[in-house]
Order: sequence, then structure tokens, then C-alpha cells
Amino acid sequence: MFWRPAFLERGDVPALKALLSQHDEDCTAQWRYTQALVAFREGDPAADKIAEQAWCANNHVPALLSGTRKALPPVGDYITIGGEDEAAIMSRKMVRLGRARRERSSG
Repeated sequence: MFWRPAFLERGDVPALKALLSQHDEDCTAQWRYTQALVAFREGDPAADKIAEQAWCANNHVPALLSGTRKALPPVGDYITIGGEDEAAIMSRKMVRLGRARRERSSG
């Protein structure tokens, strides 16, 4: 889903929250980690629970984002839901978003 990164890049949290609420049943890691990010940014009391749901969707993501483990290169045209390959793709996107946001805020 391409709208999530666009909303994050623009800082349009209300639109992102509306989109997330429309897809609340989606339990893939990309949706769950986006929900967790929004919850932590907004100080949501349920943020820890949401983060736990994200971890359950794909427990490889935190290690890749923290740099304690390197992402494997993509293999083939498919990803494994909950697998290291899904986490690698997700973490690369999240790192790019973070860099773009820092560049905009510092420039």
C-alpha cells in the first residue's frame, strides 16, 4: 500500500489514522508496525500492546531496524509473510522514510 509512506512523509497523521482504521483487520507487519509508530508518536496508552502485535506479525523487524542484524538480499519475486525477507523489505522502506524526514527537518 503506497499511501502509508506518503502520509508519513507529509506528516499527515489524521489521513494515515483514517487509512489505518479502514484496514484494522489487516494483520501484516507493514500495517502493524505503522500502527505502532503512530501510537508511540501520539502517546497512545495502547502503544505497547500495538507494538507487541507488530512483533507477532514479524519479529525480525526490530533487529534489522536496530542494526543488530543485517538484512538478507531479496531472493525471487515472493516474500514470506512474517519472514526475514518481509522484514528486510519493510526495514529498508522505514529507514528511507526516516532519512527523508530527517533531511527535510534539518534542511
